[in-house]
Parts: sequence; structure tokens; C-alpha cells
Amino acid sequence: MSKSARRVASVAAQWIFSAAVVYAVWEWLLAPNLSRVFMAPPSAVWDQLTSWASNGTMFSLSYTTFSEAFVGFVIGSAAGLLFALVIGLSPYLTSKVLEPVVVAIYAMPKFVLVPILYIWLGSDFLPRVLLVTAAVFPLVAIYTLTGIRTVDPDRVTMMRLMGASRAQIASKLLIPHTMRYVVTGLTFSFPHAVTMAIGAEILFGTTTGLGGTLYTDAQQFNAAAVIAALIIATALAAVLTGICRLIGTLALASFGTPASPART
Repeated sequence: MSKSARRVASVAAQWIFSAAVVYAVWEWLLAPNLSRVFMAPPSAVWDQLTSWASNGTMFSLSYTTFSEAFVGFVIGSAAGLLFALVIGLSPYLTSKVLEPVVVAIYAMPKFVLVPILYIWLGSDFLPRVLLVTAAVFPLVAIYTLTGIRTVDPDRVTMMRLMGASRAQIASKLLIPHTMRYVVTGLTFSFPHAVTMAIGAEILFGTTTGLGGTLYTDAQQFNAAAVIAALIIATALAAVLTGICRLIGTLALASFGTPASPART
């Protein structure tokens, strides 16, 4: 067996073992000793999942949450990349004014925006997307800005002395060098966007998406549906994380080996 095959088998065995432990604790320790209002048995959750899969509810719930996360991710990523480039290429005073904005948005608890977004825009698709955007934007901006600041300043000075414009410096040096940091930021941001979309659906009190299902079924004390929705949400985030990592690896390979950070 090759080294890669052994690695895949090892990872699969770890997942199988973890799933077996969770199932054993759930089936023989929690379910028999707790009310079905609080903890549904695995059979009831499985019946709920198969029912949702057969009537299309699983796809509908996942698609609603994914669409919110994806749109917010795209807008937040584009804004984060642009903002980071502006800060990185701006004069000293301008960057000192703009950078605290990114830090403040990053530090701010995003869910405190829910009341004001609800007053302005209601609880439909747009305010939930804006909440996801507010979560993704600072992550991508900070990772990108970190990459820009690891560029060797001597190389930037040399290009400026040779008459290169800011756009040329960005396209020829900053962007290729920071691609590793950008890919890392995007890889972490997309699953986070899914989590924020689910949280937004819960806090806005919607009845759509995975968060809306968690909200409504929890109010009805439907433990089987709540646990089923949690399983779908976890699986969706895990799949998206794997896809993002694969795309990131391919993107880095297409750009070649990124430049090494400047030594201090």
C-alpha cells in the first residue's frame, strides 16, 4: 500500500472510530436517560434525514443557507481584497486612518448588527447577506494585508526607482507574493460564512434555511429535526472546507511557489 493510500485509510479509520464513539454515547447513554423532548434517539434523527432527503427539503434548506453564505462571501472577499490593497499602497497617513476601520469591524460582535439591519431592511435575504459580508470582509482584509506587509521593502523601493507605478507594483509583486495569504484567508472565510448565515437565519427569526429550521423546530421542541439540521449544517461546512482547501492548493500550484517573506 502506498503512502498516500495509507494516509487516506488512517483518516477514514479515525472518522469511523469517532462516529462509532459518538453513536455509542448517543444511543446507549444519552437517549435512554433523557426525555425525547431534549434528545431524540438516532433512529428518529435518521428517519427525519431520510424524509427530508426524499421530499427535497434537505436540498432546499442547504441551498438557501449556501446561497446566503456564497453571496456574502463573494462581496466580503472582494471588499476585503480591495481594502487591503488600498491600505497597502496608500500613503502612511491614509493607511493609518483606514486600517483601524478593518480592525474595528473584525473585533465587533457581528450579531449586534441584527437589530439595526432588521429595522432598515427587514429579515429577508439582503440583511442576512450583509451580516455574512461583515464577517468575511475583515478576515480576508487582514490576511491580505499581512501578506502585503511581508513583501521585501527593498524590492518595492527598487521598482519605484525604476519608475514602476503603484498598479505595476501591485500586479507584478504584491499580488503574486500575497496569493498564499489570500488563499488561506478565503479558505477560512467560506466555512465561517456558512456558520454566520445559519446564525443570521436564527437571529432574524426566519423559517427558511438550516438556521430557520433550527429556530422553528426548537420552538416546537422537535429534537429530531433540530439534531438533523445540525448534522446537515456540519456536513455542509465540512464539505465546503475540503473544497476550499482543494481549490486553494490548485490556485497556489498555478501561481507557482510564492515569494518568501522578508527577513527581519
